[in-house]
Amino acid sequence: SSTLHMLRTKLGDEVFFASLAEYIDLHKNATVETPDLRKVVEARSGESLEQFFYQWTTRPGIPRLNIATSWDDSTSTLTATVEQTQPIDGDNPAFEFILPLFIATDAAGGSVIESIEVRGRSATKTFTLAQRPRFVAIDHARSVLAQFNITQDESEALAQLADAPTLFARVKAARTLGTMTGMTGASSAFATESLRRLVSQTDQPTTLRVEAVRALAARGNSADVRALSSTSIDRWEVRLAITEALAAIAQREENKSNPQALTSIGERLALLAANDDSVRVRAAAIRSIGTLGLIEQSRAVARALTQESQHDQVRQAAIVATADLAGPRAAALIIPFTRQGTISRTRPIAIGALSRVASLDPKAAFEAFAAQARDRDLRTRRAAWRALADLGDASVLALFDALINESRSPELKAELQSLRATLAAK
Repeated sequence: SSTLHMLRTKLGDEVFFASLAEYIDLHKNATVETPDLRKVVEARSGESLEQFFYQWTTRPGIPRLNIATSWDDSTSTLTATVEQTQPIDGDNPAFEFILPLFIATDAAGGSVIESIEVRGRSATKTFTLAQRPRFVAIDHARSVLAQFNITQDESEALAQLADAPTLFARVKAARTLGTMTGMTGASSAFATESLRRLVSQTDQPTTLRVEAVRALAARGNSADVRALSSTSIDRWEVRLAITEALAAIAQREENKSNPQALTSIGERLALLAANDDSVRVRAAAIRSIGTLGLIEQSRAVARALTQESQHDQVRQAAIVATADLAGPRAAALIIPFTRQGTISRTRPIAIGALSRVASLDPKAAFEAFAAQARDRDLRTRRAAWRALADLGDASVLALFDALINESRSPELKAELQSLRATLAAK
């Protein structure tokens, strides 16, 4: 899809859509390959697109770009530099493309669109402007499929976050702000406040609000993320990002040894697990409790084991979290969900979780796995086979021999034989 978007940007809408219409009419009800599209587009546009199609549909990888801009007051010039950092050699030459630049020239909303033609490992271009631009949005229309590493002042990133002409450019500004860790001073405080306000603005795109949450977490603004977790947020996607950010913050080195911070985060996760309207948010909160090993919130996990939800997402998260916490009753709590009567998509998850805590009650775990080794549900069956092999108990070899003998599928028989060999080698 990105390649087609680049082609549309290169050719313009009129030629692009006319080419697609002709391509479909010409090849309807037929098998096609990429060169068939190229031939039609070249005929319609009058351009040679051999290099375009080669570098974007045949060769591996994408450009990885370091991009920086600088302003010279003495000459009133803006200089932009692009460097390709991916491996470049005879087999994989530098990509060639035109990189657009949206230059916000003044506070009144003035702007110009310039571009840099990149034909080698690096490219530099200088532009003369009347005054220093407020910001430069790199590839604002997303016309080049690449990985961007943009060097930008915090003030420029904030201006781009607020006023860039496309959502894509605003998202990139939020991500750039997220890379600016450990910064202090009034400017940094303003950036943090701008991101925090953006999270709560219901008239802003949800995608951008999610990126603002992630930027706050990446910058280490743990107090702001914790505060947001107790704020009424309308969109579940934003609340999910906050939940994931809480877990990420708890895993930072400065918080791992801070019982007070971990307790605060655990309490917020427990509240989200119990009260949020979104199944996905509740499930994420439960998973985070397990991942972080927050034993004091084990009751929230135990309650979630009894909760019905769409696709059983909350219970599945609770089963995994129960294994993560590995309390003395973990195996006993998980075993009932391996049996028939539980939704089929949950049973393999329960078997996998039980396998992780099988040492707490090896006999009960073995019985649970063996009972499902011939289950009608294939996913459950295969999960039981893997769990039996992981037990490392030689007594299971006879069961594998029987299963191999009973199997009518060559693929499943091969899988069983592989698992048996793994077990026999232990």
